[in-house]
Amino acid sequence: MSKKKQEIAHPIDVLVGMRIREFRVKHDKSQKSLGDDIGLTFQQIQKYESGKNRVSASILFEIAKALRTPIAQFFNNSEQVLQSLGLGTASVLSDVADSTYFADDKIILKYFAQINEPKVKTAVAALLKSLSENQSF
Repeated sequence: MSKKKQEIAHPIDVLVGMRIREFRVKHDKSQKSLGDDIGLTFQQIQKYESGKNRVSASILFEIAKALRTPIAQFFNNSEQVLQSLGLGTASVLSDVADSTYFADDKIILKYFAQINEPKVKTAVAALLKSLSENQSF
């Protein structure tokens, strides 16, 4: 019996999930409240925010409407964010697709998503990139 390859979220799915959480928190909404607004459970919102489940276009439309946020904002600066995380090129994306995320990666993404200040996000991303490039152990 072969072991099934563990699927990981595409970086854009993770980014959209991070943005859903960011805008939900800015609008002082709980996951339950947002879910109620669009007819979903808080668990489903949680899965979208973590990148575990992909958000369909129609659901993203409903989320954007409930959060009074243009859909484009969920993708705003996506290429820049992905590049700052080292995920902006096709070759790196394919490398990521062949790897698995560890629990620490999810923790980092969780707390990174909670940073609201763009300059701080850029600085944290630069720090993480620098640390990853300068490993000597």
